[in-house]
Amino acid sequence: NKLANSYHERFDEWQLLLDLRSEDMYSNISGIGIAQDASPQKDLMDIAPPPSFIQPFQLTEKVTGLTRNFKSNEETVVWDFVLTGAKEATTISWDHGTASYLEKPLMIALLPQGNVIDMRSVGQITFEPSDNQTVMVIYGDELPIELISKSISAYPNPVDKEVSFHFYVDGEGQTNAYVDLYNMSGQQIGSIQKQVWGSTWADLEYNVKGGNVLKSGVYLFKVRYRDFESPAKKLIVR
Repeated sequence: NKLANSYHERFDEWQLLLDLRSEDMYSNISGIGIAQDASPQKDLMDIAPPPSFIQPFQLTEKVTGLTRNFKSNEETVVWDFVLTGAKEATTISWDHGTASYLEKPLMIALLPQGNVIDMRSVGQITFEPSDNQTVMVIYGDELPIELISKSISAYPNPVDKEVSFHFYVDGEGQTNAYVDLYNMSGQQIGSIQKQVWGSTWADLEYNVKGGNVLKSGVYLFKVRYRDFESPAKKLIVR
């Protein structure tokens, strides 16, 4: 039965199972897929009770309630799961070989953590789940706006020398991206600029010891490009 395994037949016909492990628990009834005629191919065995009534260890899609959900092939397809029943460290793994055949980017994202992983380059992700853990899978070039904001990071943070601001650039073509720096009173004290490409990840590097803008302390930063501006995030300078 094809529904029991990951497979790739063509760009509009594939399935990828998501295996879950958390301490001594295991589940492999969750998955994603693309099908020409999506509705008849949903596996009726995977209809799950609402997580508010029972807490099975699985990923349950918020909209349909199906754990293995086929969708029609569009520009960008998003599966928005809630993770229930997990204990502490949780690992989600998938068939890296199947994922690497796909023609569009396939990314898995964790919220509220903001972690985003290219599923074509690795085969698993391990994390500490939150009380309201969301797992999103995105097939295509465009990330949901809430995920773009959540996935912005500064590394290392705290920083004592060089910091890299990492973020996804939505849209097509080249554009100027900015990282604006603020003190804790909300006053802008500096800005970093770089020309970046759309529909990909970008990094802006900054040497905090290379000027007089940032002394030791706590600051805020925002990322902006085109008509996008992120919420402020903290940056700690040692």
